[in-house]
Amino acid sequence: MNVLEKALHWKHTQKIITFVIILNAAVLGILTNRTLSAEEVLFLEAIDKACLVIFTIELIAKLLVYRRNFWSDSWNIFDFVIVLSSIIFISSSVSVIRAFRIFRLLKALAEFPELQILVSSMLKAIPSMSWALLLLFIIFYIFGVFGSTMYGDTFPELFGDIGGSMFTLFQVMTFESWATAVARPIMEVHAYAWIYFLIFILLTAITLLNVMVGIVVEAVGSISEAAKQKAADSLARLTRLQADWENFRRRTAQERLAEKDRAAEKLVLSLLPVLDDMERACKHAAENSSDDAAVMQFVEGVEAIHDKMYATLNREGVEVIDPVGEAFDPMVHQAVGREENHDVFDETVAQVYQKGYRMGGKVIRSAMVTVSCGGPKRPAPEPDPNSPDDTGGESAPSDAAAGEGVG
Repeated sequence: MNVLEKALHWKHTQKIITFVIILNAAVLGILTNRTLSAEEVLFLEAIDKACLVIFTIELIAKLLVYRRNFWSDSWNIFDFVIVLSSIIFISSSVSVIRAFRIFRLLKALAEFPELQILVSSMLKAIPSMSWALLLLFIIFYIFGVFGSTMYGDTFPELFGDIGGSMFTLFQVMTFESWATAVARPIMEVHAYAWIYFLIFILLTAITLLNVMVGIVVEAVGSISEAAKQKAADSLARLTRLQADWENFRRRTAQERLAEKDRAAEKLVLSLLPVLDDMERACKHAAENSSDDAAVMQFVEGVEAIHDKMYATLNREGVEVIDPVGEAFDPMVHQAVGREENHDVFDETVAQVYQKGYRMGGKVIRSAMVTVSCGGPKRPAPEPDPNSPDDTGGESAPSDAAAGEGVG
């Protein structure tokens, strides 16, 4: 099924079908020549059947690919009727059935947008044209009756009955030898016949035919505007789809990056307890087995592994939070106890029970610490002298000047 769909949507498929349609139309035209030899007729009939095979393959492929949607296209229905009738009557002696395939040439014309607009305009103008044609028929009938009554006796070959009169008037309207064959002979007998013909030509050839042309032109204009509006709507829809696609692509990329960061963070969090255990083991061995050379050699190996693991994590943006002696920050530290110490500032980190870690600027694990208390209050941070909001330096002279003035 995918192969058929790709074949139908191949950029050269429609060009090939159009060529076959034109070839088939040319063959059917050549077959109308009665002077062809039997060999030439057989050759052309073989080409005609080959074209029918191609049309049939195209029809079956469309039925298999489009299925129910096949019947929503009027050209597909037209193809189906023509090809099916050609297959049914392929061996029929009724040549009219084969000639029906000449109408497939209209499908080739549909490949050209300008011709398609003209055909659509003509179809759209049919309702309005029908009323104009009805009015034209009424004028023909009225003037035909007048013509038969006034000129039927002297010119029965032109106005002998209503049918002949209307045919003569049609000749006059199309200006086909109307002056030499119709008007002047009658005017030689009926001097005022020119009034009859002048009024008829003004009403039909000049007025009504121009009205019909105007109807078609108006239909062409409306179809063209509709096509332009449809193209503009399609372009706007395409622009929106492109914008939606760009937004989706960026959002998907951000989600992938966020998912990657979450996965990396999850992996790092799972490795942190391993680093903690290594540090505790090395510390315990150093405190209790410092005299044992074998144990200390083993500890050095574990420390080397620990340092290598930390270096690897550090390259991925992982940083240790070891805040001994720093001011307590509840956004980074987790207080698990308090120690009274009058020698340091209050709210200072005294001990770290468990190191914290930061990854890419984000705290992934807070440091578990004890906080000092009972000491002096920590002074407020000094303002930045380069800060534009710092007005302390400017207000001091003013205050001093004010003091001197009071003294």
